[in-house]
Amino acid sequence: MSQPAYAQCWGPRFAPPHVDERLFFYAGFVVLNWSFSWEDRILNEPELRTLLRTYFDSEVPRMYWERHGDWHAPEAAVAAG
Repeated sequence: MSQPAYAQCWGPRFAPPHVDERLFFYAGFVVLNWSFSWEDRILNEPELRTLLRTYFDSEVPRMYWERHGDWHAPEAAVAAG
């Protein structure tokens, strides 16, 4: 999405106020890409573990995951919330 601010049309800010929305969108696209690669069997478990270890070395992906890590199981978020 070239204008991540439009995500607010779907609800509240995607990122915390002190983080540029574009960083969270990019973090989400990385996870989505890996998800598709996993489903298509392009990535195997050891490869994905290596990618994730590096991904979570950064603060922005960790914040993204804390806020949106349940995207793959929305029913879990509803039950918890």
